[in-house]
Amino acid sequence: IILNQTYIIAEIASAHEGQPQLALDIARHAINTGADGVKFQIFNRNLLLTRKNPYFEEFGEIEIDPNKWEYIFKQISIENIDIIVEPYDLESLQFAAKTGYVQAYKIPAANLGDTDLIRAALITEKPLFLGVGGAQWVEIEEVVSLLKGTDYTLICGFQNFPTKLEDSNLFHILKLKKFFKCSVGYADH
Repeated sequence: IILNQTYIIAEIASAHEGQPQLALDIARHAINTGADGVKFQIFNRNLLLTRKNPYFEEFGEIEIDPNKWEYIFKQISIENIDIIVEPYDLESLQFAAKTGYVQAYKIPAANLGDTDLIRAALITEKPLFLGVGGAQWVEIEEVVSLLKGTDYTLICGFQNFPTKLEDSNLFHILKLKKFFKCSVGYADH
């Protein structure tokens, strides 16, 4: 991963609707656009939500089995694109690392306080993207203190769809870059 130039990540998120073939099709479209990386969100619904959560069933519909993820990664790994995984739990990170296909990880802003997840991601020695959109400044400082001497990029942005221009907060890019002296990216919706 080369981060000293513009680096475009195509985010698949849950657009695959739980269908491995659709995930592959979307990833191949990302490859055809010339994106540098394709990012998949991986989670274990039982570790992410309680059964009483109103979204529990919906998340079950979009969850992909680890064996199918490994197949997806294997298929994409032969293409000229980096595979980036955004794990929402420690088990998902460990699974992704074990496959050997992942070039980088992204920690979602919702998981900035999960130091076990962040430390496990650091052990992989892969580049790390940290979502900081919506995070308090003190939260960002705390997580960055764990990252000294590592390859990381802070990703800011306003997570709403569609994002209104006045809500984009593009000034955060320079503010974060100046204060933390690191690579900074922007995720939009």
